[in-house]
Amino acid sequence: TKPSGLLFTKLDETTVMGPACALLAQTQLPLSYVTTGQRVPEDIELANVDRLIERTLQGARRQLDTEDDSPNQASSLLVDAAFALERHVSTLA
Repeated sequence: TKPSGLLFTKLDETTVMGPACALLAQTQLPLSYVTTGQRVPEDIELANVDRLIERTLQGARRQLDTEDDSPNQASSLLVDAAFALERHVSTLA
């Protein structure tokens, strides 16, 4: 049986969303659920594109504060990540 979607775990423990975005693009599967803590099922949530984009932006802001990367390069990466997340997050209601 082929998977119908992805579940990302431990989002509360990461500030880097790049690998997650790459996995979404590679598999072309929607992101259905995320976990944001150790309690199951309480910390399982439907994937929400706005929250994931905000988490991505927060991580990028922290990275920009600590590295000498070009702001233009970082902006380009953020836009790419935001589009990847928006395209692949399920629209489950």
